[in-house]
Amino acid sequence: MTTPQQPKTRTATEVATNIINGVTQDLGRFAEHPDGRPRGLDSATALSACQVRAQLAIGAALLAVADAIRETSR
Repeated sequence: MTTPQQPKTRTATEVATNIINGVTQDLGRFAEHPDGRPRGLDSATALSACQVRAQLAIGAALLAVADAIRETSR
């Protein structure tokens, strides 16, 4: 029997960096099929997807800033 592994703990900075770096790649997958054909999305849908990803990146970056402030105040 194997023991369950502990989930990897990531800092808010690591999460923010991963989200920001992954946006371009994710948008490419969102706009195209795996074989490169465009999905034919309307502009409102594409814009909504971009806004959601941007909000997630901003939120994660704010968490990273809060963690940094907390660390310096100790």
